[in-house]
Amino acid sequence: MNAAPGDDCSATSVGINSEITLWIHVEGGGSTYETLYITDTTRGSLVI
Repeated sequence: MNAAPGDDCSATSVGINSEITLWIHVEGGGSTYETLYITDTTRGSLVI
């Protein structure tokens, strides 16, 4: 899923058994990412 500013990236819009990539950028440092898997769209459920 490619998201743009203002897009809905909630678990319900992405869907069950989908994944989202979380990027963290540090100015003057570097970048890292983590792939998050959605197995349940219920509010408060775990993201793996």
